[in-house]
Amino acid sequence: MIAPYFNSLQKCESKELTHKQAIYSYYECNIDVNINNFEPLTFIHSELGQKFILDKDDLFKDYNGKKYF
Repeated sequence: MIAPYFNSLQKCESKELTHKQAIYSYYECNIDVNINNFEPLTFIHSELGQKFILDKDDLFKDYNGKKYF
C-alpha cells in the first residue's frame, strides 16, 4: 500500500536502521518532494470503536535537509 506511493516519487528511497537488535524501516526523501497527494492512513480499533487517521503532516518530518517518513 505505502511502497507503491514512494516508488512513484523517484525522490525517495527505502532505508533501514538497526537499534538495540530491532530493525526499523523508513523512507528518506529529498526535501522538495511533493507529498500533497499522500492519502491519510486510517486505523480502526474495533474494541474502542475508534478511528485513528494519520495524514502527511503526522507522518512526514523535515530534518537536516531531508524529509522522513
